[in-house]
Parts: sequence; structure tokens; C-alpha cells
Amino acid sequence: MLGDGSNTYFWFDRWVGDVPFCTRFARLFDLTMNKLSTVVDMCALGWEDGGDAWSWRRRLWAWEEEMVEECMHFFLLSKERDRHRETTPTSQLGWHPGKLLSYAHQTLDLIKKGKKYVQRKRGD
Repeated sequence: MLGDGSNTYFWFDRWVGDVPFCTRFARLFDLTMNKLSTVVDMCALGWEDGGDAWSWRRRLWAWEEEMVEECMHFFLLSKERDRHRETTPTSQLGWHPGKLLSYAHQTLDLIKKGKKYVQRKRGD
């Protein structure tokens, strides 16, 4: 479980799945300015429009922006899973893929509509 994220390194720790983000998203890791940030640091910097969580050494290509969306998808799924565990009695915990998948799709749609969280140059 992620917990509050204050002791979990966003890029180096295996907090979503079996592979750390620095491996799963190696290209983004190479470009990020926030290599040593914890999950809580990244949240404080802001995921939303105008937030600084995604700070890059250069502008991203379109395919790299898609990797950011995928990375964000993993993060949001983790947050939803932890929120569900915190608010559900232990006897009712279980995997509800339909609800989680619906939440993930809604979130990705919102991200795609407001891609201001990455620097983008027209024609990339």
C-alpha cells in the first residue's frame, strides 16, 4: 500500500506493480527534473493544469506525452485503490474491475482534454 506517499520515492520505489517507474518509464525518468521526489512531493507540485509535477529538461514529443498519460494512469489507479481500502471495511475489500476501469477511463478523458500539464510545441 502507498500510504500517504511521504516515504515513497515516485521514480525509484515499486509502489505500483512490480517495476519502479524509473524502469517502466525510463524515457520520462531520463527527462524529468524531479528524480528524487516522493509521491507526496509530486502531488504537492501539482498534477493538474499549471502544476509543476511534470518538469522536463526539454519539451516532450507527442509519444512522450502519451507516456506521461500512462504514468498518470498508474498513479491514479493506485490512489483510487488506496482510497477504496481506507474507506471500505476489511470484510468488504475486493477487486471491482468494472468500477476501477470506469474511473480510470473518466480520468484519462479529463487528462486528454486538458493537456496543459506538459509543455507542448506545435508540430511535434
